[in-house]
Amino acid sequence: MKDHKYIIAQFTFYDRTGICRLLEKQARKGWLLDKVTNFAWRFRRTEPKDVRFAVTYFPKASAYDPGPSEQQRELIEFCAHSGWVLVGTTAQLQVFYNEAENPVPIDTDPMLELENIHRSAKKNYLPAYIMLLLLALMQIGMQISQLFISPLSYLSQSTTMFNWLCQLSLLTMCVMELGGYFCWYRRAKAAAENGEFVETRGFRNVELVMVSLILAAFVVMLCSMQPRMAVIMGISLGMLFAVIVGISAIQSYMKRRGVSTETNRRVTWVLTILLSVAVTGLAFPIGNKVMELPVWEENRQVRIYEWNGMSFEIYNDDIPLRVEDLTEASAPDYSYEAREQASFLLHRGEYRQHIWESSDEPEMSYIIYTTQIPVIYDLAIQKATEPVDYPIGVHENGGLYYEEYIPQDASLWKADAAYRQYAGGEAYNHFVLCYENRVVIFRPDWELTPEQMAAAGEIFGE
Repeated sequence: MKDHKYIIAQFTFYDRTGICRLLEKQARKGWLLDKVTNFAWRFRRTEPKDVRFAVTYFPKASAYDPGPSEQQRELIEFCAHSGWVLVGTTAQLQVFYNEAENPVPIDTDPMLELENIHRSAKKNYLPAYIMLLLLALMQIGMQISQLFISPLSYLSQSTTMFNWLCQLSLLTMCVMELGGYFCWYRRAKAAAENGEFVETRGFRNVELVMVSLILAAFVVMLCSMQPRMAVIMGISLGMLFAVIVGISAIQSYMKRRGVSTETNRRVTWVLTILLSVAVTGLAFPIGNKVMELPVWEENRQVRIYEWNGMSFEIYNDDIPLRVEDLTEASAPDYSYEAREQASFLLHRGEYRQHIWESSDEPEMSYIIYTTQIPVIYDLAIQKATEPVDYPIGVHENGGLYYEEYIPQDASLWKADAAYRQYAGGEAYNHFVLCYENRVVIFRPDWELTPEQMAAAGEIFGE
């Protein structure tokens, strides 16, 4: 039977009522708080006890202190006379317990207690959540910017919904913590002027649910990603976790060795900056090395083609439509490439069949968007048929001409709608084909016959 257990330290900083209630409940189950850390609170197994806990705040304390200051020691000794035993501290927060049935309270002046909580909150708690709030708003702004710049690519990324879940969860946590604190502070201040204490209310359970949802979504996202991308993300997060744990371990070691508060703070900040820069610098070369591992390409049948002293990779990906489906062309050096990404909103597949060397054999490329959401389907058609806003040629008389997409006979493609690119009155082999829940941007490099259009449409419409 295990003698220790840990509880995630997801406590609202000022929620002394909620913290004491949870600790007393654990004590009645036979688990007494043993150690307080930044990541988790440790409990040791004991006989079930009905004990009382108290949380106090010491504004002058710091997470970098090697030990309690003279004033803290005086407070600890004063509390000990009333049976209160210090069981753990983290920065300004201090936790005591007392086995007496009705112990004398540690804090008897509500105004003084409120002042200590507010001064402590202003040191770390409030600035941290304000910074996180600004970060969440900035990240949401970046997400919105990406959506407007390249909506189809953005909506088809498997990380899109995960990013929104993370940023909205972070925003919600910040609003809850900051809003909850200032609402409580306003009520507590009014009550303290009348000599009354006000109980606190934290958001531990709500935030734990949010964190659990994020972790579950992260696992789902990793399972849906390409293996090498999932490995790269895992390596990046592992390196970040190692930095956080390493810095925390070094900080704790310096505290045990009695290093001064200021020295500990400076060393911790310098190490944080240096290790962050190092991890950022190492992430790219490590990612590139992982991408180059042959294991990721073993199912793509890659071989190297030498031409004019240069080396090119030739792929044999499974693509929906091949030149051979439309013509009798056949070349041993064809490269078949597929690049796909998908979310539950939109699937985007980019396909290409080409030859690296100069050749008369036909080539083609196409992009297929597939979605079950009508508004995204309409957006795909709009973006696919949206002409560029700059001129692409000059007429003989000096006038500029622009591209445009003109509707075509969709029945030739067995499609619901079809468009072709024109510029300066000349038709280009650039087609936009619309099927049920599917939009295809098709670019063959030769003029297709009606029979070839029908054959291509048969495959695209499947």
